[in-house]
Amino acid sequence: VRQNTSAGQESGMRIFQVRQARSRAIVWTGEAASADRALEAAAQAAGYHTFAEMPDAFRTDMAAEAVTV
Repeated sequence: VRQNTSAGQESGMRIFQVRQARSRAIVWTGEAASADRALEAAAQAAGYHTFAEMPDAFRTDMAAEAVTV
């Protein structure tokens, strides 16, 4: 899992996009405190209780990136 965050941002909620790493398709966009929390939120939106419950094929191809709006 690749997680990108922008250095120097204030702590608190930021906007993240969770993408498929290979295709770069956006699978979730929303507010989260960290890239890890964004991955958890994306998994929950997809019907899983936690990111760890997602199949390996999905988890290994996901990346969370902080975005500027």
